[in-house]
Amino acid sequence: TWFSTEDQVSQAPVAVLGAKIAAEMFPEGGAVGQMVKANHVWLEVVGVLGSRDIGKQEFEGIKLGLDAERLFMPIESGLARFRLPPMDDQIDQLSVQLASGQSPESAARVLQQLISDRHAEVDDFTLIVPAGLYRQ
Repeated sequence: TWFSTEDQVSQAPVAVLGAKIAAEMFPEGGAVGQMVKANHVWLEVVGVLGSRDIGKQEFEGIKLGLDAERLFMPIESGLARFRLPPMDDQIDQLSVQLASGQSPESAARVLQQLISDRHAEVDDFTLIVPAGLYRQ
């Protein structure tokens, strides 16, 4: 599973693991329900990403397939649990999950406009929608 609305609202200490990191940490399987530690914070694994062979290592200068090596948690949980400096630095990457049936192209147009508005119409970001790279 992915994060629920309740996980986000309650700042739950939960995580979703990438396929590679889950296999390394739990070689016998069964990662869901286990506890993992990120820095000083214990998190319950609520899901594991499926393993995907996307056939390419890079797209438009962006390395692909790194999600398999990542731990994901709701941003609300991370902000509440980790001692982080205020977000003065730029955000390097943002991943978005669409609701079932939503068009990536339509979502990209909305995100493009939202980010553009937030950046005062300054063209200082790149939006990449690599949906066509993934095999279903």
